[in-house]
Amino acid sequence: MDMNGTSKHANDACLLFDDEPVESKRGVVRRMMTPTRCEEPVLVPERSWEIDAWCGDPGASVLQDIDGTCHLWYMLKYADGDAEPTAPLSLVAELDEKTRADFASMKRYILCYARSQDGIHWEKPDCGIFEYGGSLRNNIVMSARLGGTVILDPNAPPEERMKMLLGGGPRIPYIGKGQSKPSKNVYHAIYGASSPDGVHWRMTEEPVLPWYTDTTNVVYWDDQRDKYVAFVRWNHGMSYEEGSTVVRDTCFYRAIGRAESADFHRFPSPERILAPSEQLWSPPAEGTDYYNTAAMKYPFASDSYFLFISMFSHKTGMLGVYLASSRDGIEYEIWPEPYVEMGMHGTFDARCMYMAAGIVDAGAEFYMYYRGYSYVHRCEHHPFGSFDTKGEPVGMGRLRVRRDGFVAQVFSPEGGELVTRPMEVTGGRLFVNCDAGACGELRVELLDDAGQPVVGFETASCRPVWGNDVYAEIRWSDRGPAMLTGRKIRIRFTGASVRLFSFRFGE
Repeated sequence: MDMNGTSKHANDACLLFDDEPVESKRGVVRRMMTPTRCEEPVLVPERSWEIDAWCGDPGASVLQDIDGTCHLWYMLKYADGDAEPTAPLSLVAELDEKTRADFASMKRYILCYARSQDGIHWEKPDCGIFEYGGSLRNNIVMSARLGGTVILDPNAPPEERMKMLLGGGPRIPYIGKGQSKPSKNVYHAIYGASSPDGVHWRMTEEPVLPWYTDTTNVVYWDDQRDKYVAFVRWNHGMSYEEGSTVVRDTCFYRAIGRAESADFHRFPSPERILAPSEQLWSPPAEGTDYYNTAAMKYPFASDSYFLFISMFSHKTGMLGVYLASSRDGIEYEIWPEPYVEMGMHGTFDARCMYMAAGIVDAGAEFYMYYRGYSYVHRCEHHPFGSFDTKGEPVGMGRLRVRRDGFVAQVFSPEGGELVTRPMEVTGGRLFVNCDAGACGELRVELLDDAGQPVVGFETASCRPVWGNDVYAEIRWSDRGPAMLTGRKIRIRFTGASVRLFSFRFGE
C-alpha cells in the first residue's frame, strides 16, 4: 500500500515496520521481533567434497518454485591446489583454450544444490554435472568464483527462468594506491548465469555489472520499479575502472552498493547506499563493517524491502545478522540490535552467521536460512579463519519468521491508540496480523475525512480480537467494510498488550 493509501496489488499488506503509514499514535512503540531459531541445522557438510570446505562467504540462496519445490544452493571452497571437481571431458572439449584456462583457475569454488518439498527436510541429489573422485554422483552444479544468489525471472523464457548474479572469470588486475599499473590480480568480475531447473547453468560470456567481487552478490526483480536490482560489496576507497580495481584510499572498510537495470545483462556501476559510520568502523583493525546483505523485495507487500546484514567485527572476528528496513529499497533504517540470536558456545552457529537470500513460504510463517560457524572469520586479531579451521561444527540453519512479522507496533498494557493516514478501502474484508496473547485485546474503528467514526464502524460495535492470528478478520456487528469499497478512510486501532504487525483489505 503506497503512502497515498492506494493498494498496488489485490490483498496487498500494509506492514507497520516504520511509522510511514501512521498519522498519530500514543501508548504504542515499535519493536523488532526476532525469529525462532531452530536448534539443529538443516544441512551439514557430510559428503567427501563438503568436508572442511565450508567457506566464510555464504554464497547461499533459497528459492521456492511455482510448483512448491524448494531449491537451495550453497558454496564450498577448497584451499589453493586442493580443488578436485572437474567438468566432464565432453564439456571441456567444447571450450577454447582461454576459457579452459579460466575454468581451471575457478575450480576451487563450487556450487552445490539441495532440494526439499517442505523447506525442512533436504536432500542432496546426484546431479551428474561435475566429476569428483572419478564419479559424477554428487550435487555439484557449477564452478566459478560464485558468491551468487538465484531468483525466478518473470521476464525470461523457460530455458532461462532462473537467474544468478555471481563472481566469475579470471582474477582482474589490481592497482594499488599511488601505482600506475597493476601489481597483482585479486578480485573477480560480476557475471550472470541462467538455468531452466537450477541444476544446469550457463554463465554469460562477459560481465553484466562493471564492478569487482569477493563475496555474495544479491539480485531480485522489483515489480514496483520493473527493474532488476543488485546488491554488491563496496570497498571504501576502491573503484572499478576499465576492467581493473583501483585503490584511491587505503582507509579500508566494507559497505553496501546497489545497482538497478531493466536488462539483467547490463547493469550500471553501483552506487553506495549504506556505509558504517566512522565511529563504527574506526579503527579498521577493531571496527565493524557491512559484510553481506541477503537483500529482499518482500513478496507479500508492494512497498517493503529488507536487508539482512552480516556485520563483521574485526575485533572479535565474529559476524552477526542485523535487520535493515525500507519503503523504497534505497533508504534503509538499520535496527541496532541483532536480528538473530547466536548459538550457544559449542554449537554450529556460535561465532558467525551469514543470511542466505530468499524465503520458503509456509503459510502463517516463512522460513529463512543462514550459514553458521563455530569459529571466527579471519581478521587481524584472529589470523586463523574459516578456510583453515578443521573439524569444527558448521551448518545451514533455519529460522521460522512470522508472516509480516519483522517489526511490531506494540500497545502498552495500559492501553494505546494508532491512527493510520487516509487510505482507500480496496476490498470487502479487513484482516489484521496481531498477537494479543491471553490477556490482550485489539479493536478497530473506521474514521471519515473529518476524523469522525463512520456510522456502523465504531469501536463499540467492533468485535474484539483476542489471541494470536495472522489473518484475524475485523467485523462490526457481523459485517465488514464492503459498503465502503473505493472510499478513503483512516483506521483507528485501539488495544492493550497487543503486537500489531500488518493489516490488509481483501475479498
